[in-house]
Amino acid sequence: MASLTATALSEMTGIPRQTVRRKLERMEKLGLVARQEDSGYVMTTYHPDLDLIHVIQTSLEASSGLSAVALTA
Repeated sequence: MASLTATALSEMTGIPRQTVRRKLERMEKLGLVARQEDSGYVMTTYHPDLDLIHVIQTSLEASSGLSAVALTA
């Protein structure tokens, strides 16, 4: 299972790393993601219509008022 770090998500979205980290920690408490030892975060439940970047980006945008950022894989 692929995982993403706060640093990687920050670089991909342009959102400050500390903001990404705080949101990931909140999402972990909500059970949306799980932290993998030394490898970042993964979604706890597979949603075919969502991916980790989309879930995190939506959460970050909702709380920070940032507009959508186009991401490429």
